[in-house]
Amino acid sequence: MSNDIDIDIEIEIRTCSLLATAEQVDHWRTFLTAAEQARADRYLFEKHRRRFIVGRAHLRHYLADYLAHPPAAITLHTHEHGKLFVDHPTLQFNLSHSHELAVFAFGHGGAIGIDVEHVRPLHHLAGMAKRFFTTAEQAELFAQAEADQVAYFFRLWTCKEAYLKALGTGLTRSSRSFTVTAAPVPQLVNDDHDAAAPQKWQFAAYALPDNYCGYVCRMS
Repeated sequence: MSNDIDIDIEIEIRTCSLLATAEQVDHWRTFLTAAEQARADRYLFEKHRRRFIVGRAHLRHYLADYLAHPPAAITLHTHEHGKLFVDHPTLQFNLSHSHELAVFAFGHGGAIGIDVEHVRPLHHLAGMAKRFFTTAEQAELFAQAEADQVAYFFRLWTCKEAYLKALGTGLTRSSRSFTVTAAPVPQLVNDDHDAAAPQKWQFAAYALPDNYCGYVCRMS
């Protein structure tokens, strides 16, 4: 599935199911490098090995559309905190996966971060909110009707993850060092490290199957 969204500069969003038969996994595996195949083999559980192989092979196929190289010939590099990139003057991309779904964002120019989560019951919602959310985000979350709080938690969480991934830090940086809001539209409210950040970044939702939540974050 592919969905284009527009947040000033077009970003292409692609999604793929990570479900696959053994024969399909063997096929996708052929598009991985020897190092990636070895990494896959280190997973203890078949489902984790399958998800890595299918997701990485799809990433290579999508990148091949932009780079005009065979999927297996594309060299993927890793930033300090694990964000993937390729040698290209403008192409930016990011990926995320949850449960049996992977999502990919591609664009040219400013940095991109994308996150997806499988919406599921949270038995320690208040504790997780206190650990990962700012005081303002907690207040926003618990202002929602109780029946809506889990879904709202994931809206806030995927905004925050997308921003951290766009920055390239991931969770090596505290998720409480900045504040987002999910209503009426997702926005960065403030960032302790950069007072001008709210003017630099934009969020957008994208089409997802039921029981998934996600946002993409893009430098303006």
